[in-house]
Amino acid sequence: MILFGIIILILISLFFISYFWIHFGILVLLAPSKPWVMELTKYTTYGDQQRIPITYFFVIAIILLTLIQIFFLNSKFLNKFSIKKLLFIALITSTIASLSYTFLSSDIFSYLFAGKMVTFFHLNPYTNPPITVAGKELWLPFTLWVDYSYYRIFGIAIRYVYGPVFLVYSIIPFLIFTSSRFLGVFFGYKLLNVLTFMICGWMILKINNYDKKIFAYWFFNPLLILELLINSHNDLIMVTFFIASIFFSTINKNKALEVISYVASVFTKFMSAPLIFSLFTFGKIKLWLFKLSGLGILFYHAYYPRYVWYYSWVYMILPFINLKKRTWTIFFIFQALIIISAYSKFILQKEWGQLDWMPPELYIRWLLPVFLIISETNIFSKLKKLANNKAN
Repeated sequence: MILFGIIILILISLFFISYFWIHFGILVLLAPSKPWVMELTKYTTYGDQQRIPITYFFVIAIILLTLIQIFFLNSKFLNKFSIKKLLFIALITSTIASLSYTFLSSDIFSYLFAGKMVTFFHLNPYTNPPITVAGKELWLPFTLWVDYSYYRIFGIAIRYVYGPVFLVYSIIPFLIFTSSRFLGVFFGYKLLNVLTFMICGWMILKINNYDKKIFAYWFFNPLLILELLINSHNDLIMVTFFIASIFFSTINKNKALEVISYVASVFTKFMSAPLIFSLFTFGKIKLWLFKLSGLGILFYHAYYPRYVWYYSWVYMILPFINLKKRTWTIFFIFQALIIISAYSKFILQKEWGQLDWMPPELYIRWLLPVFLIISETNIFSKLKKLANNKAN
């Protein structure tokens, strides 16, 4: 239980640290009904003064979480606990993480504002940008992309980049807490993500015959905890619906629900669309297409390096392609390097980029799929064996 205690302690620490970066606009929004929140400006000022130790803590936290993850994967430690107990611990860690402030991303406010456009202003977010309600809304100072066109359809500028399924998902907290309760909506969305995260993990467990290594892959994975729970990226919903399509294909054998889940994934975020082959392929063909798709995603992120949370996409595939433990270990190490490389400078200096002491992130991204290929194919062992055969 000591290792679970360390995970919980790290997440509680990140919970408190995350609120060092709460947006001043949120405090202004809450101040009329809760004057005491302005006292948090002292807290945020203190956080700005402690960026060096916070950066060290963040790096150490990611390293520790990754080492624990690798230990869970390669040892029989998890076998000491029942599935129910592990799920209960995962629920605790997921809840702590999700209630943290989204200190490394502000995307959640764009998600929620689209929901508010529908429920409060009765406007279509696909054609009406948030700037439309400027002067009427105090959320705008901390909302991103308030006047942005993503693409055009028949000459009409599309102002909302996500699919209608995710728009409905972002409306749910407003239906429960109403548009006037910011904290209810914010934490309601966060807790909804905990439920989604747990359901997705349970489906992965079920598909893999309750293999406890899934707790290393999913529930105690620092990348997923950071990006899907703390930073609350909507890739979680896309991944969950796609996992549901695999679940209905392999466990429930329900083709209709399989297709509906896949469509829901695509109409959450369109990045799962290329995986349509999963609906009509089977056996080894499906397995190899999954493997190639996983590599394709990794090479895409190397060639077109963008956001760290995009690496969560590979978890639509990796838990189902029978990777070796060695390969998973390599993946977790590179995953940690990418997280540290991407976020350390922002935490330390409040600007995006990379610290000088880190190896170039682009190299890390390119080496990741290469090392995975080497690990899975045993290419060096085969070359050595071939050389020995020739020598004999």
